[in-house]
Amino acid sequence: MLIYISLDDRTMRVSVEAYGCTLNQGESRFMQELLEGAGHEVVEPDDAETSLVVTCCVIESTERRMLKRIRELKEKDKRILIGGCMASIMKEKVSAVDPEAVFISPRNLEKVLEEVGEDDETSPAEPVKKGPPENSIDAIVPIGQGCTERCSYCVTRLARGALKSHPKEEITASVSRRLEEGFKEIRLTAQDTAAYGRDNGSSLPDLLNRITSLDGEFRIRVGMANITNLKPVLAETIRAFDSDKVYKFLHLPVQSGDDDLLRSMRRRYSVKDFMDICEDFRSRFPDSSISTDIITGFPGETQEQFQASLDLMREVRPDIINVTRFSAREGTEAFNMDKKVPGWVSKERSRELTKLRNEIRLEKNKSFIGSVFRVMTTEHVKPGTTMARTDGYRLIVLPNDLPLGSFYDVKTVSAADAYLKAELV
Repeated sequence: MLIYISLDDRTMRVSVEAYGCTLNQGESRFMQELLEGAGHEVVEPDDAETSLVVTCCVIESTERRMLKRIRELKEKDKRILIGGCMASIMKEKVSAVDPEAVFISPRNLEKVLEEVGEDDETSPAEPVKKGPPENSIDAIVPIGQGCTERCSYCVTRLARGALKSHPKEEITASVSRRLEEGFKEIRLTAQDTAAYGRDNGSSLPDLLNRITSLDGEFRIRVGMANITNLKPVLAETIRAFDSDKVYKFLHLPVQSGDDDLLRSMRRRYSVKDFMDICEDFRSRFPDSSISTDIITGFPGETQEQFQASLDLMREVRPDIINVTRFSAREGTEAFNMDKKVPGWVSKERSRELTKLRNEIRLEKNKSFIGSVFRVMTTEHVKPGTTMARTDGYRLIVLPNDLPLGSFYDVKTVSAADAYLKAELV
């Protein structure tokens, strides 16, 4: 996903491009608000003198795309600021493209104010308050940096470092401010939301209970949760999800359906752990949505191990399956692993999983035709239509131009693999 954000001080125009995960999007929005609070105005990238690129490098193809974009901006004589993961672990590669690039660490986002030439005596300490954009009502609220794991393939942990949870009081205050500004969907994000509070004596359930006690009618979407850290607080987390203000949506990456491969990935859980959590969550919330991630072509993955992943997906039937082909990242343990899987094999396995994913989604969505849901309108994409979400985070398309952040009863009339169509009742 690409977001263009731009700004301008009294002597300089700057654009911001954000790529990759929800955490990156949230950090780019935070920097945007800091800069707007300092008096900068929005301009298009081609009109900017300085460009801030919030980067992603989770796989090799994304890294190449980031470097290509930096090269394009450099050729246009832009002064370049680099945020996101590349700012932490790929300075040499970026500097080879632009020796004058300036790096904004994910743990020091406020540095962006210094780099656009603001006078510290006049720059505000807080981001500017602003309402939601015209076509959406979601606010991204990061709850921490880093993680507790040592997955053998993950470059993000090298970029983000050890877990550092934000104080729950600050998070709650941030959510409260977003609600006052008119946002209705709060997306809590981190590398691993389930790890929240392990370093400061709190927990994800504690945080959710604080946020859901805030006044107003709104919805919270909890971001990706690692199985290892969710297991010890599962019962408390499910109780926190009981609130009407929390989407019954769980992003629970399993990565493989084979325990031996999980051990090679340094994932500290079993396939049974994944299945048990899904069963407990669905037992309490039958209409919930479960999202998971699968990697194909990890070093040493046999056809039998890949088949185990297919079998697991057929048994658990997640509502969303994110499929990624293994990409060896320099600096990780997996980079030097033997028994590399040929790229064409990984690609074929990815295609097979993607086909299965689409079949599962379509079949499940068809089962909801004729059902009545209470939904919140969330986004305008095409003229004359409105996107909405059920409490189970299922995507609904309505053939009406409706105000965002409003609640309606709808009846589903048709289904595609990615969404349901519905009418007001």
